[in-house]
Amino acid sequence: MFHLALATLRFRKGGFLASFVALFFGALILAACGGLMETGVRADVPPQRFAAAPVVVARGRSYDGELVLAYDRLDASLVTRIAATPGVRRALGDVSFPATALDEGRGTDPGADLVGHGWSSAVLAAAPLARGTEPRAAGQAALDARLATRLGVDVGDRLRMTVSGASLSVRVSGLVRPATGTDTALYVTDAQARQVRGAPDRVDAIAVQPQPGVSAEELKQSLAPALRGLDVTAVTGEDRGTVEFPDSEGGASPLISMSAVFGGIAAMVAVFVVGSTLAVLIQQRMREMALLRAIGALPGQIRRMVVGETLVVGLGATLLALVPGRAAGELMMRQLAEAGVVDDHIVYRAGWIPLATAAGTALLAAVAAAFIASRRAALAPPTAALTESTLASRWLSAPRLVCALLCFGGAAALAFVTATVMDGSVASSTAGPAAMLWTGGVALIAPGVTRVLLAVVRPPLRLLPGLAGRLASDNARARRIRTAGAVTPVVLATGLATALIYLQLSADAGGGGEATSAWINYLLAGTIIGYAVISLVNTLVVAAAERRAEFALQRLVGATPGQILRMVTVEALLVAVMGIALGSFVALATLVPFSLALDGSWLPGGGLTVYGAIVGCVAALTLLATLLPARLALRTRPAEVLAMP
Repeated sequence: MFHLALATLRFRKGGFLASFVALFFGALILAACGGLMETGVRADVPPQRFAAAPVVVARGRSYDGELVLAYDRLDASLVTRIAATPGVRRALGDVSFPATALDEGRGTDPGADLVGHGWSSAVLAAAPLARGTEPRAAGQAALDARLATRLGVDVGDRLRMTVSGASLSVRVSGLVRPATGTDTALYVTDAQARQVRGAPDRVDAIAVQPQPGVSAEELKQSLAPALRGLDVTAVTGEDRGTVEFPDSEGGASPLISMSAVFGGIAAMVAVFVVGSTLAVLIQQRMREMALLRAIGALPGQIRRMVVGETLVVGLGATLLALVPGRAAGELMMRQLAEAGVVDDHIVYRAGWIPLATAAGTALLAAVAAAFIASRRAALAPPTAALTESTLASRWLSAPRLVCALLCFGGAAALAFVTATVMDGSVASSTAGPAAMLWTGGVALIAPGVTRVLLAVVRPPLRLLPGLAGRLASDNARARRIRTAGAVTPVVLATGLATALIYLQLSADAGGGGEATSAWINYLLAGTIIGYAVISLVNTLVVAAAERRAEFALQRLVGATPGQILRMVTVEALLVAVMGIALGSFVALATLVPFSLALDGSWLPGGGLTVYGAIVGCVAALTLLATLLPARLALRTRPAEVLAMP
């Protein structure tokens, strides 16, 4: 059956392209989430100024390999003691202070953030002089050449700045060649740096350079006697970056919770997206599978064929998604750093573990979706499967009903917890997953709900002038199961977009939304909504392309392309209306408990403008994704379409 699966792929490239697209973007999002998770766990801050010092001594302790810093400074006399330790070539006390440039009318960038250091830090950063001299007395400073250009100053000019609220004027004695992490650096004498910090006998940290042939670990062991009894620690490797940028400590923690929630929702969306796409594709192949059953294929063989096809497509899609997935995670990390969500000194890390996990999760979702979607085709008797291939009529099964009840039960429980237990904007932590469960439950019972909705909207449709409304009404009734398959992605896109966006809008309107959490939520919503939109377009294009033979027969009995397009337009509007209605139910079921937890109101904040934009975009996409493939299908002559295999 695996050989048959490979052969099938050759003749159904268009259909399997839809599966490929769904799996590719699902794996891409999961890979990005995995990279963000690893970045948050590792929280690596590479040293810049301390890169030339294999060992750095700072105030603090190391517990079970985790560095815990204290922000008290060190006694400057410790520099001399460390310098006398065997194996030490040089010990340099590092002092840093923030400063702000003042405008003196020479192009100086007013308000520019500067970082002042003692001259020893220039030695550590391996930033030699380009011109001029090093600062030798109070009131002199050497600037990074890039900073001097930005500030519009040169050797011999004076630069005014504020330090700790006090004004300080220095003469530029020299320019330093650019080095890593020095584009905001200016250097004064070590003594003035300590004086500016208000502690002439203290240093922030001590950078230690070894004698030739002495490793970092050997040097660290040599320092142990000199540091015994002191509340200090000697660090190596990436921990030096944490000492250099103490504000970065804990700066990656938002990534862990964000990527966990983000990845979980993305995985659930991927299951729905892949499952709905495969369900449409397998429904289109019911006749083919019924013929296989009729000539002796066993149910297990049918399932293995479908799973094998999906596995082949999934392997290609996930492998191709890993590289752009890593790049997407890095892009998201940069955006988060620019928005102030995470410290900008933390570097993005995505090793093989998160990428392998993302690939495995995507493949598992694909195989599970294929196994479930192939159940009807594999177990139905050949005669029943042939009937189903023409007009599907059966949709409810015991597993489907159980899953729907579990989804609705879980969503109701989360809604109750959100409304009665949670308080303020933190309620979004349970409201977000509830949106996914409501969506899943609605998707599982969509064929039944669609039947009810069709009974409501069919009478008005039949009143439309011409045959378009009547034909669309009859088609939707006869193709109820397939219509539900087209409605599901509309529900997903409408429900998730409305719920996720209004969760943050409500928090903002209630005054409980912080800028950081808002940025995270909008990033999360944008990515998930984008994936849902891909699902919407993907599924509708596949569903519309399937109807080439139907359109050809209609044309042979006298229908014109214009009449068919008008019929398809009404059908697309019908799908959009039903999907938007169900998606709005999902959004309300999510947002009402959240609004009650937030401010006691029944309606979410943010007004109706955003909802109108969401509905308009979803309706437009539904029309476009339905009409475009239908228009392309009508360009081929009916006889040629019917002659195709």
